[in-house]
Amino acid sequence: NCYLAVYGWMQNVPQPSAHNLVEYYIVEAWVNYNPSSGATNLGTFQTSDGATYTLARSTRTNMPSIEGDRTFPQYWSVR
Repeated sequence: NCYLAVYGWMQNVPQPSAHNLVEYYIVEAWVNYNPSSGATNLGTFQTSDGATYTLARSTRTNMPSIEGDRTFPQYWSVR
């Protein structure tokens, strides 16, 4: 199992977000296992170059983060 992705965090997310901290992955390619499986599918979108991505969200509860153990949303954008 492997994937090629951009990974990051956003802090001080503006309202109306209920969370101050967001973890995200932008996955360009994956093999054998879709890393967003198990997350809630939020739909798809298409980029200007014709690539289609699926957007998914899950909630990480009391998990390690850049601010210590927190509860935060985790977003996946998977090609």
